Amino acid sequence: MESASAADARQVCGPPLDVARRLVALPGSFNPPHRAHQALLRSARDEWHADAAAFVLSVRTVDKERVSGLWLEDRLWLLCELSATETAIVATNRGLYFEQALALRALCPKLQTLAFVAGFDKIVQVFDARYYDDRDAALDQLFARAEFLVAPRGDATTRNLTDLLSRPENARYASRVRALPVAPDLALVSSTRARERGEVADVPELVASFIRESGCYEDPVPAAYAARGAAIRAAARAQGV
Repeated sequence: MESASAADARQVCGPPLDVARRLVALPGSFNPPHRAHQALLRSARDEWHADAAAFVLSVRTVDKERVSGLWLEDRLWLLCELSATETAIVATNRGLYFEQALALRALCPKLQTLAFVAGFDKIVQVFDARYYDDRDAALDQLFARAEFLVAPRGDATTRNLTDLLSRPENARYASRVRALPVAPDLALVSSTRARERGEVADVPELVASFIRESGCYEDPVPAAYAARGAAIRAAARAQGV
């Protein structure tokens, strides 16, 4: 899945999306997957009365071009092990939401409505002009194809979301964005904390065990885990992936 090609999305595991009509999708790097990821998507599915849900992992995440820690393949594997009985896992070659919306709609031929699940920090990024050559044209494309369910993040509250949407340059899109109510403690859960502080209390036991045994967040990364990544990539190249 080359990032230079057209926007593309492929389902890795989970319930088939070819029959989905109302989809909630949570994009992220999932480095590592944690309990807030699972809770947010579950809450969004219930809140939006969706008939399908998906974690969307991009091979290139905006503002995270130099990703360390868990190999991409291990993140996909962990997501499948954790969620695949009820949630689809999708890989995409695009980091911007409007490109992901195009790719997801191509992947789901019967899709009628799509909602992205995002933390407040991400919706701020969506409206940030520095990510676009033509912000309004890109946002017109995005909001014609998707809505957003926005959860609190850190100290940000629903009031912060209301203020963001009331700005003149954003007001035209406000009807396509709504707050997603979640438990207050989830706003503080972060993959960054797990990576930088080695805190595994907020990740599922499967993920915690993998982190401890692989040493994927150690500096330097253990030779065995580095070799694992090299072997995975060599196998992928041999298969033309």
